[in-house]
Amino acid sequence: MKQILYIYYVPYIAQSSGVFNKLIYQLNSAGEMENFKFLLLTCDDVDLKYKYLDIKKVSNNKVERLKEVAYILELYAKKYEIFIFRKFVFNPFILNSFRKIKRYYNTKIITEHHTKEIPEYVSKKEYKKIFFESMGILWMKYFKLVDGIVGVTHEITEYEKNIYDLDKGFTIGNGINIDKTLFSGFKKYKKNEELKLIISIGDYYPWHGIERLIQSIETYKHLNIRLNILLGSNSEYIINLANSKNYIDLYINLDKEDMKKVYKKSHLAISSLAVYKKKLNEATPLKSREYIQRGIPFIYGYEDTDLTNSSIDKYLFRVSNDNTVIDFDSIIRYLHSLPENVSEKLYEFGINNLSWVNKIKLLRDFVNEC
Repeated sequence: MKQILYIYYVPYIAQSSGVFNKLIYQLNSAGEMENFKFLLLTCDDVDLKYKYLDIKKVSNNKVERLKEVAYILELYAKKYEIFIFRKFVFNPFILNSFRKIKRYYNTKIITEHHTKEIPEYVSKKEYKKIFFESMGILWMKYFKLVDGIVGVTHEITEYEKNIYDLDKGFTIGNGINIDKTLFSGFKKYKKNEELKLIISIGDYYPWHGIERLIQSIETYKHLNIRLNILLGSNSEYIINLANSKNYIDLYINLDKEDMKKVYKKSHLAISSLAVYKKKLNEATPLKSREYIQRGIPFIYGYEDTDLTNSSIDKYLFRVSNDNTVIDFDSIIRYLHSLPENVSEKLYEFGINNLSWVNKIKLLRDFVNEC
């Protein structure tokens, strides 16, 4: 077995709570894999004790931080034959480091992608990132630095393979950690009562489709709807939005038990509703996995690698991947049609099909073949 290092660069955990939680889920599920280790690069003070985790604190100064990250990667290349690099925007320090790693240590580099990067940066109007990403792609292709692609959907995997002219690619959707304490269930909807929706977001991004949801809620004025937003950051946009709408209740950085209480009093969860904004049809959002583990049905607006056409899809409500108004009359009929044991069915499906225990093993097997 080759020595594999899975690299997470999370400068500020509060701004990337979903990514950080994914790391924790994977660590809890990794089991006894002596050849597989994780590296967390962060500016925060993090007190985590895992056998297969190294933590390196880096500078708050962005330029100094990127230099440090590049240097750390070169040090680890002496010990590890393969890097799985959770993709963030390319920069000159990282690119130069990758070139050195390939030249002097022959470490293989597998890039993991959660989106089509450039279309996403366009949707957020992050023009500097578009430039650096474009230059980075040209650099990585010219020096043949990428050995394999991991994508969270088939669409993303094929897109990245085409960019880098690679045959080796592997699709592995986001998974869950087996944690029974997260199970909450939901409130069964009764005729003519206030419909309580819930959405969990770490920070604001256009593809969550908050604007589409708001437009749809306000279109159905004959239906009394309340929206609970669980926010993991101090997003000014979301806070201002909540303050301007009397039907929104905002909860920021709730602890585990208080979060469970909000889920228990909600009828239906909301996953991503506008992934078309980053030129995607497929997605595997972490929030969808969280909803499944909590046992609450949800609305989603994309094709899911693990859910679409599965045995559990009939218990979920899929809408089109565009900006059309969501039909809440159909949603009410859907809620009335749900069986009494739908929470248990969702939870059991998650444990049997989405666990990181199985996904990590499949990922390791692919990487070892690269």
